[in-house]
Amino acid sequence: MRYPLASLGEYVNFSNGKASPNRDLGGPYFVFGSNGLIGQAQEFNAPAGTTIIGRVGSFCGSLHYSKQPCWVTDNAIKATSKSPLENTFWFYALTNRNLNDLSTGSGQPLINQTALKSVQLPVPPFEDRVRIGAILSSFDDKIELNRRMNETLEALTQAIFKDWFVDFGPVRRKQEGATDAFGILGGLIRNSARAAEVAAIFPNSFGDDRLPEGWDTYSLDELATLSKASLSPSKTPDQVFEHHSLPAYDKGEEPVTETGSSIMSNKFLVPSDSVLLSKLNPEISRVWVPNPKVKHTQIASTEFLVLVPRQGFGRSLLCAIFRDPTFRAGLEGMVIGTSKSHQRISPTALMAKEIVSGELRAFIKFESLAAHLLEMRLSLRSEIRGLAETRDYLLPKLMSGEVRVHDAQKLAE
Repeated sequence: MRYPLASLGEYVNFSNGKASPNRDLGGPYFVFGSNGLIGQAQEFNAPAGTTIIGRVGSFCGSLHYSKQPCWVTDNAIKATSKSPLENTFWFYALTNRNLNDLSTGSGQPLINQTALKSVQLPVPPFEDRVRIGAILSSFDDKIELNRRMNETLEALTQAIFKDWFVDFGPVRRKQEGATDAFGILGGLIRNSARAAEVAAIFPNSFGDDRLPEGWDTYSLDELATLSKASLSPSKTPDQVFEHHSLPAYDKGEEPVTETGSSIMSNKFLVPSDSVLLSKLNPEISRVWVPNPKVKHTQIASTEFLVLVPRQGFGRSLLCAIFRDPTFRAGLEGMVIGTSKSHQRISPTALMAKEIVSGELRAFIKFESLAAHLLEMRLSLRSEIRGLAETRDYLLPKLMSGEVRVHDAQKLAE
């Protein structure tokens, strides 16, 4: 049974936002423009449960949702349900409709409230609208929780890396007289037996080179090899690939699954134990650890460097180095090319660059700790992908009535 059509204006109120408030002082309320979150302010002009619709420009028709009161600027439109219980439903209903095709004007696209109010959409009964909104938002809630957990795991990994290999914290604390393993490691490892084992590998003094006694500085070439194996996907048009591209990374760090017939240029093959580092515009951090548990051949844009750790090192270490602010700052000083949009790093120069100071036992111990955290992050990332795919599968079917609410609830549990 399909649901009957009705106009959006019968169920949703629309109003334009207002000029952006003072964002310099920050505040508890998020500020949204047509391109999403742009800051925080001390005041709000939209209630919790508002859908923000890009009104003008290149983000015309974009959609964002705020669970909290927020400020919506004048280049966006506020949409709120006439029944607050349905706010999430109407956000997803709008997501299921390409709003950009409502825009007018070639030079400066524009969407107006009249066009939005006249949009015809399938409308389930009230009870189903509420339940559909709850089902779909439960997927996004789980996705957001996983993202926050991933951020926490990454922050922990980077904190350990910085303390050990940038600040030399354990060595400094030993030099200052610390003897307790927990204190030597700055409280970052709470298991007492493991802490004692790790603390023992750090020297208690610095050499004349200002490095921990017995430590050396390593170039990237000493830690990893640069894989240049490539293929032309178009030569096998029916083969399915997992394509790691810059747009795919920016969209959510998930490769795009597509056939060779749609991929025209040569691509790098991606080994299962590799780390991808973008050589384009290094002020944008793009460090990608491909998930090895996939069904299809993995390939990457030639704008990525494909790095495979040498024996004794690991991809967790490479990933931590590449995400470290000190390394990022060094990359920005290595760019070649005058065009701001096409500045690149020379692979040869990067491989020769000294990037980290350490000692093999410390690197191995770091990898043993960080690899577990990385596997957890990859598992969470796969779960995010599965949740998003299920949500996107259900969205149009729930909105049309092709899938009934009670069936979808089983998938959301």
